[in-house]
Amino acid sequence: MAPELFIAGELLALGAARVLQTMLHEAAHALAHVRGIKDTSRSGNRYHNSLFAELA
Repeated sequence: MAPELFIAGELLALGAARVLQTMLHEAAHALAHVRGIKDTSRSGNRYHNSLFAELA
């Protein structure tokens, strides 16, 4: 199964800057995954941690 990034029409309606922000956010998660870094909290992956902030 290949990773994917879905961009909803509602996000597109918010403009290019918001779309880019979302894409960069997801790219930081992808980088963490490739590097084997846990970038979210222990409580159900609900919050980003300081490692995510460094990657972003």
